[in-house]
Order: sequence, then structure tokens, then C-alpha cells
Amino acid sequence: MQVLEGIKVNMPSLKPPTDIDASYGDDFEDYAVETHEWLSMVLLNSRRLNPDDKIDPFLSRYAPPGDSWTKQKLVKISWQGFMSPAWAHRNFMNVLLAMPREAWFAYCVVGFGDGWSGDGKNCTILKLPDASTEYVLWDVA
Repeated sequence: MQVLEGIKVNMPSLKPPTDIDASYGDDFEDYAVETHEWLSMVLLNSRRLNPDDKIDPFLSRYAPPGDSWTKQKLVKISWQGFMSPAWAHRNFMNVLLAMPREAWFAYCVVGFGDGWSGDGKNCTILKLPDASTEYVLWDVA
């Protein structure tokens, strides 16, 4: 197990859009793609999320989703190795029960891929902030 504390990031709001524009209709899809990308960059310990990052915009124009961000410090806990689905489920439930109801967290499980390409399968669950019973699930195969 590895624990990284004090990871400085530009934090998006993480709240999904509530006013869906009927003429456009893709607001939630945009939110889901951009938020999953941001969470994936957190998993990779990307320096592009650091508020002090001064990368040349010619090399990277990445910006977190949304129009405004706050500077936050995150904690990332990682396990690596063989895990059963029951173990992953039990750990998710332990995290869920241990976290305050208004807090947010993301739980990601990545498995081995099929075939020669090595594309992995992953599942990410985001417990939304200030919403004790709302979650977003990404199941990427």
C-alpha cells in the first residue's frame, strides 16, 4: 500500500450539471468525460494538475474541467497486486462507511486487459461532494 498526502491540485467543482440544455443535451456527457480525464490525471500524479505548474502552453494546454478551480490538497491511497472482486467491494464499502457524508472520494479499480494490446479494464466510482447518495460510475472496458 502506498499513501501520498498533500498532492497539490487545481480542483474542479466535481458537481454534475443540473440544468440540461434540451437543444444541446450533451452537458452530462461532457462533464463525465472531462471529470474522468481529471481523475485519471490524479491517478497518474500528473504535474499538469499542480497549481504551480508552469508548462509551456505549446507542449500542453490541459486545464481542469469547469470555469473555476480551487487549490486543494488530496490524499491518494494505492494498492497494487492481485485482488479479488470481493476484496475490492469490501474495501469500497469500508471507504464509503469511513468517509463523512458530505465528503467526496473516487475509487478506481484497474484490471488486466484481454489480448495482445494490453488495454486494461477499469471501473471508477466518484462519490459526489455534498450529496450523500449520489455517485457517478465509469466502467471502461
